[in-house]
Amino acid sequence: SALMSGAGMIRIVTHINNRLPLTRDLPEAMFSFYRWIVSGKRMESALNWADSVVIGPGLSTGGKTRQLLKLTIERIKAGSVLIIDADAINILSTDGVLFKALVSAVQDKKLRAVITPHKGELGRLKNHLKIVDLVDDEAATYIYNNYNIKLRYNLIDNYF
Repeated sequence: SALMSGAGMIRIVTHINNRLPLTRDLPEAMFSFYRWIVSGKRMESALNWADSVVIGPGLSTGGKTRQLLKLTIERIKAGSVLIIDADAINILSTDGVLFKALVSAVQDKKLRAVITPHKGELGRLKNHLKIVDLVDDEAATYIYNNYNIKLRYNLIDNYF
């Protein structure tokens, strides 16, 4: 979607098993492939030139993925935009340490963070933050006011 929207140079950091379909379908993108987990230095190199980073779709929620999210939060350059979707939201909804690291990165690095949950992901995030009694718009306001993280709803559920 980033290529289709005219975002410019796109670099995809992904597992080597995704190499063939991605290079076939997105020949104009740049790629960094890893076998087990991307190292801190390699991740920092991938993040240093990016103004915006998207993390989450298709990741899973295992330990290696948590490490990838942790490295992204730690190594993203100051002033960047971090868009958190899908499994990255699910990880933040169960890992208070990573959520606190994200909040610290937003404050310390002047990082702009946007979380794009669908209803299920938003429900898990609200449960984690103990704000289940708030309706969705109130929850978005609460999260922005308390953590300076924006919520943009994934409204795909409304299309079906």
